[in-house]
Amino acid sequence: MVQRAKSLTTQVFEELLDDIVLGRRASGTMLSEKAVSQEFGTSKTPVREAFVQLQGLGLVDVLPQRGCLVFSPTVEQVRHLSEMRVILECAAMELAMERAGPATIKALRKHYDRMESRMEAGKHTEFGREDNAFHRVFFEHAGNPALIEAHGLFAPRLQALRTNLQSSDGYLLSKAQADHLAIIEGLENADMDAATTALKKHVSRMIDKYETEGVLLSSATG
Repeated sequence: MVQRAKSLTTQVFEELLDDIVLGRRASGTMLSEKAVSQEFGTSKTPVREAFVQLQGLGLVDVLPQRGCLVFSPTVEQVRHLSEMRVILECAAMELAMERAGPATIKALRKHYDRMESRMEAGKHTEFGREDNAFHRVFFEHAGNPALIEAHGLFAPRLQALRTNLQSSDGYLLSKAQADHLAIIEGLENADMDAATTALKKHVSRMIDKYETEGVLLSSATG
């Protein structure tokens, strides 16, 4: 049952957002207003409004009289998102190191260690949550609200993509962790080129996964 501390729309929106980003509602899943309203114990109105908010983030496509479909991007769309991610995340990483280098590295290490423990325990959802937090560190320490705003326009879609790929068969979380460690070590050694190269390699894995191993999320919808 939805709590009343927040508006019903906000509560439904936040829980659905978390579910999509963490892979509990997979790409290509159809969400009906009726089913979701019954699940949360609300009328259809706040559910409909939550769907519209999710559509604004690019996470769903609203289908009139039916509900909404969790986004299923093409390889080209994933490539475009990834290119934008590299541009913004590299810029944020440089600013974060210039303005709050020690705090940035400390936060990265914290999330890296947490991912290690989640990976060893087979807790993929929790790993995904820490993975998302790891990459947010750069924006949180960059000291640039405009950069955070720009990142927020596409971050939920990328977070959902990462979670789906890392939870799928054949995707090795250890490779992601190796990339994370390479980023940290590059920054610790004041080698921005090495850190940038590691970040680009990390992002390219997601595209390669779609193109070479048949993990294209849109295939779930035919």
